[in-house]
Amino acid sequence: MNIRRTILCLFTFLMMAGCRQDTSSTSAGQTPPSASVSLPSASAGSSSAAFTRPRRLSRLPGLAKEVVEENGNIVAKDESGNEAELTSIGLDRWPALSPDRRTAVFSRMRTRGALFPRDIYLARVDGGAPELLVADDPSVLLDHLFELSGVRAPEFSIDGKRVFFLIDNGFQNDVLCAIDLATKKISLIIGRWDHRLIRQGAYQGHFLVLRRVPSASGAGREPACSIVDSESGKTLRPHDCQETKGLVGEDNVFGL
Repeated sequence: MNIRRTILCLFTFLMMAGCRQDTSSTSAGQTPPSASVSLPSASAGSSSAAFTRPRRLSRLPGLAKEVVEENGNIVAKDESGNEAELTSIGLDRWPALSPDRRTAVFSRMRTRGALFPRDIYLARVDGGAPELLVADDPSVLLDHLFELSGVRAPEFSIDGKRVFFLIDNGFQNDVLCAIDLATKKISLIIGRWDHRLIRQGAYQGHFLVLRRVPSASGAGREPACSIVDSESGKTLRPHDCQETKGLVGEDNVFGL
């Protein structure tokens, strides 16, 4: 009995000594092997870092990099990641940024869900109410021939002094028009199937235009391309519809 008690006391003593050793090691700053697990920290460039959303402002502090349409509203974005909602009524489309990056033009529906009529507006990226530029009005005749109807697809001229846009011509193609931003005078340029504004080279600022012309055989009409003056609408020279890359940076831009 005494031997069993002696063995039990000795075992208890050894266990207590071991616990005191572990405690003293931990207090001296040594971490036990079973507690040496550490959690990874998120670095600034890792995927676990917090996602920063672009700042949505009422206007940009400087120049815009681009303008886009989001849910029927026009949003301007700058190089610093700022974003400004230039419109907020959900009726706007076809935005285009001016060459000086200070203003944007766009097309606005008058009735939600109705494709036409539309009007063309101009908005400054640094704030302010959009300005009405062109109002769809069939009672207005351009060159006593074409109704100011089906207004859409605005874009700036290379120098930013005019805004080009399209109207219906009452047939199966469109009429290319322009409004002078200084005088607000609207002029007709040319009737066409399709067009591209030339942004480089000797014909910069003019248009590459696809039209229907009388066929060489005299039987019907066929597509033809030409370079057209952006003010008078006069043909500067014919152009091969298949060789467009040198003018507008795209091969066979009209898909013929």
